[in-house]
Amino acid sequence: MKYNKQLIIAMGVCCALIVLSILLFFIKFSTSPLSNDISQWAQFGDFMGGVLNPLLSIINICIFIYLTVTIQSIANSNHERSLDMDKKIALMTMKREELNHFKNEMDSTISKWEAKNYDLENAKQILYRYNTLEYRMSYLFPSMNSLNENKMFRRYLIEIIDYLERKESGNKNALLNTYGMLISSLGKMVIE
Repeated sequence: MKYNKQLIIAMGVCCALIVLSILLFFIKFSTSPLSNDISQWAQFGDFMGGVLNPLLSIINICIFIYLTVTIQSIANSNHERSLDMDKKIALMTMKREELNHFKNEMDSTISKWEAKNYDLENAKQILYRYNTLEYRMSYLFPSMNSLNENKMFRRYLIEIIDYLERKESGNKNALLNTYGMLISSLGKMVIE
């Protein structure tokens, strides 16, 4: 709206200058009647060309500058949006890769633990691996620490270690179910 108003004002000023130049010519030479003499019309044409050519050149330069600035502004905003989108895509890719790494490491550690009949040493390795991976992921998934699934998984893992230390059986199914929910919740965070 602001640019349209400025454009209308600029066009009005140009038209006023054109009319003013014609009026100045007729005021200066009003004593002479309109004639059929070609040389007088040539003088009028020279006068109009001499007045209007610099004026139209200045207008042309102003319009060129205006269009250049407008196009550059549009290009800059498109470039900024493109950079923001690239940043989001890169972050999403990093999150996805980190989540896959986390899942693969935890799956491998848990499957080793299951293969050795849930022994204490491997349960401690799961906790150690989980702590390491959780620390790495906390930079890409800042809200991971507040996830209920994360807290539940850690609680079940510690309970199982406590049970194994006392030579009792812990709630392994709850641990594995919570692990699945944790992976699912982290997967949803990839697109945030």
